[in-house]
Amino acid sequence: MPMELVSRSSSYLLTIAALFFCSTCFAQTTTAPDPSALLRQTYLATGGPGWRGVLGAEVTGNYDMGGLKGTFQQVIDFQNGRDVLTYDVGTTRGQQGTQQTTGWWTDEKGLVTVQEAPEALADAATQSYEDRNGWFHFDSAVPPVYLGSRQDRGRSFYQVQVQPPAGRTLTLWIDSDTHRLDRAVWLDAHQRENTIYFSDYRQVNGVWYPFVQRSSTGDPSSDVTMTITTFRVRSGLTDHDFAPPLSTVHDAQLLKGIPSTIPFVIKDGMIVVNVSIDGKHPLPFVLDSGAFNVLTPEAAKNLQVAMEGDLSANGVGNSQVSAHLAHIDTYRVGSAELSDQRFIILPLPRAFTDNGNQAPVAGLIGYELLRRFALQIDYHRRELTISLPGNTGEAERGARVPLFFNGRDCFVTASVDGTPGSFGIDTGDDGAITLFGPFFSAHRFPIETPGINGFQGGVGGNASTLLTRVNSLSIGPFTVQRPLTELHFATGGAFASTRVAGNLGSQIFRNFIMTFDYEHRALYLKKSPDFGYSTPYNRTGIHLDTNDAGNILVTSVNESSPGASAGVQAHDQVVAIDNRTVHGRPYSDIQDLLSRPTGTPLNLDVLRNGERKHFVIMPRELLPPRGNLQVQANSIPQ
Repeated sequence: MPMELVSRSSSYLLTIAALFFCSTCFAQTTTAPDPSALLRQTYLATGGPGWRGVLGAEVTGNYDMGGLKGTFQQVIDFQNGRDVLTYDVGTTRGQQGTQQTTGWWTDEKGLVTVQEAPEALADAATQSYEDRNGWFHFDSAVPPVYLGSRQDRGRSFYQVQVQPPAGRTLTLWIDSDTHRLDRAVWLDAHQRENTIYFSDYRQVNGVWYPFVQRSSTGDPSSDVTMTITTFRVRSGLTDHDFAPPLSTVHDAQLLKGIPSTIPFVIKDGMIVVNVSIDGKHPLPFVLDSGAFNVLTPEAAKNLQVAMEGDLSANGVGNSQVSAHLAHIDTYRVGSAELSDQRFIILPLPRAFTDNGNQAPVAGLIGYELLRRFALQIDYHRRELTISLPGNTGEAERGARVPLFFNGRDCFVTASVDGTPGSFGIDTGDDGAITLFGPFFSAHRFPIETPGINGFQGGVGGNASTLLTRVNSLSIGPFTVQRPLTELHFATGGAFASTRVAGNLGSQIFRNFIMTFDYEHRALYLKKSPDFGYSTPYNRTGIHLDTNDAGNILVTSVNESSPGASAGVQAHDQVVAIDNRTVHGRPYSDIQDLLSRPTGTPLNLDVLRNGERKHFVIMPRELLPPRGNLQVQANSIPQ
């Protein structure tokens, strides 16, 4: 379940107001202003020709990230479109660099990951374009567009839209009185509006520069503010100034010095392993390939972990949730031990953490473990093997598939019906294939109809889906026939991406024995004994969820499904299945019962308006593994 922490002001920092190439100013007329002339006027208002002698700069100052306060430093190459930003707020720190057509990122411990996934490349292209102020050199095939004027808090602004090549569309707000840039707005990888505000312009070296820059996604509590204290012109910048640092992190070890194999359980298709925090009794955690270290607030309280800061996180849907930071001395998975670790304190859905009478899921682990070790996942044996990264035994690992990163999230190139796309690799996803709306809409693969309407949830909320089948999925040298596929209709969040085709989840991975080697940006695959197995799915048409009180409720029932034929209705409260109470049973076990084989009766007891009712449901094959697939000529079903 992929998610992103808002942890820096943005990639669009510091340089939007600089280096404006000028010729004339626009004339005040009754017709719409010329956008190129507006930008030239902005150039003059910030110092005009004085910028021609500024090839680069180093700026430093104070950094405020969701209430966590620290410092930052940024080096910018205005001529070639490169930059490096470094920030440190105590509990967390990071560094990020852009080198023209690519980028790199370091986590708070200094481990470097090259950023080459599609969304990361779009960020790098946009940042490089801004660093060199490409719109004023007209190096974009798309000319600037005047969008009109806007009023905001008694001030008037001109809006000009610019399009960086291969980057994200930017809307620039230009103050109609001062002609200086007030803000820039864009949609990020989650189709979420980001705004960076520029204020406190001061004159340095003959030009005017914004000494306060605030980045916001609309929640003031998670704003990131950079307040500049020094601005120093730099010349003679070299490649060395923008190269990623060497990783010199020594915070992990295998206690026995040899690979460690430990068992795991599968909960709702997800891998659950025991993790010991600071030497305390092990608790169940989900292994999610792209996740931060996450603790639920309840687990943090029980472990007496102190919380700091006030940040925001987002996931599948449009919503954001509050998050905090914490420092953990050590955590251990089998014989793998990581020290001096940062955790995010983040509420997770009750259906995700519910574990019946056993200890609830306490959080997630993922990127930090995978970045330091090579992990082999054997779903058939339900074993996790942890070893040191490297090329030793590469041939035995199977076929190598390159990994591409955007932050902590990893992606591969895979093909649906022969059409390639970038797919997220997500062991925290309990599904098979998720196709994002834009990718499906562009290619209209044949699918099985009518399909099963439903929803898919995550940290950010829920979105409507259609469960169906496509002809094939190919990854590396392997092809899976007629896989289950969920068409996803999110309008916001990670699953609304226009550059990523979709997501691959655990039901696809169960076809393989897979080895992750993040250090070498590689995924190795070989066939599992379960290759080509029949993926389970809900054959009743009944959709469940839990409420705050822990009750299991029917959220919806598909028309003409076995559940609807039996008489089950939305808002029914499930109290027993097969004459066994659901109280104290893990929610994932209840969900699994809905996927039982065709023709196996399911006895369901519910409360409806205080009255107990009993139903007998006969599951049937709603998505046969064989049959005709059709191209949908109409609009995407919602």
